[in-house]
Amino acid sequence: DPAFITVALGDIARSIGMTSVARQAGVTREALYKALGPEGDPKLTTLLGVAKALGIKLTAAPAVARPGRRSTHRAKAGARSKGRARKLEPART
Repeated sequence: DPAFITVALGDIARSIGMTSVARQAGVTREALYKALGPEGDPKLTTLLGVAKALGIKLTAAPAVARPGRRSTHRAKAGARSKGRARKLEPART
């Protein structure tokens, strides 16, 4: 739920200090309060800036594998440890 993530980031930012987080994220304090409030709808650049300021890494992964679709990338051989980021390289055809 996007609203849950926005409010959660707002809670963390308020606990650290909105002025400091806003400065590090490259937005004004007022804009940060507005973006991370209950009615906020921040731009992706704002969310990424706030995440970086908070030391949080946001990642994306497919929600559901689609049957019959081949991946255009495959994981590099040595990077398959559970919980570690994997470097992807193009699949060889």
